[in-house]
Amino acid sequence: MFSRVVEELVGLCDTDLVARMEQNELDRRRLDAEMSAALAVAEARGVEGVDGHRSMAGFCRARFNWSSAETGRWLGAARVIDGLDGLGEGWWDGRFGLSQVTKLSMAYGNRRVRDGLSVFVSQLLDHAEQMPYRDFAVVVDHVVARVDEDGAHDDRDAVVEGRRARVVGVAGMLDVRASATAMMPRCGRCRAPIGNAVSMR
Repeated sequence: MFSRVVEELVGLCDTDLVARMEQNELDRRRLDAEMSAALAVAEARGVEGVDGHRSMAGFCRARFNWSSAETGRWLGAARVIDGLDGLGEGWWDGRFGLSQVTKLSMAYGNRRVRDGLSVFVSQLLDHAEQMPYRDFAVVVDHVVARVDEDGAHDDRDAVVEGRRARVVGVAGMLDVRASATAMMPRCGRCRAPIGNAVSMR
């Protein structure tokens, strides 16, 4: 069956091949929007209990064999189309795809931003359709920063709160140690926080 599809595609001219890909993309967007709507309805009904799961995430991983990342992406999409007016319709109509919806779902997942995001949803949907994804992502990040002005300082505050310093007198000398483990980069091998501990003797 699949080999026949490949043969058919190979036989298409460039124009028809591009048209076929564009149609496939539109069909996929509609199916993705429908899947997200189905997940939203299923979560509202609590269908995860049918198979004895305690969460929709567990249900999706078991029923669809999704990875944890894929499960989070789809459930995030289901929740954002349920929460932002017009998002589901725009997705269903093929105005934008899963990438744009996922970016909006990440912003929607921030509870400090959720209510304020709805004020900008009309403009954001227009940008999702018209802008390259990279530019759209920048716009969403800008809106999030405007809505959640204190959020820009969260990382800084966490680092400040995580600072530790110790000064100990040892045999007439000072041993000074300082570290800041919160929000610090982590080692690529062991994933341990990389602090800026120093010792001066």
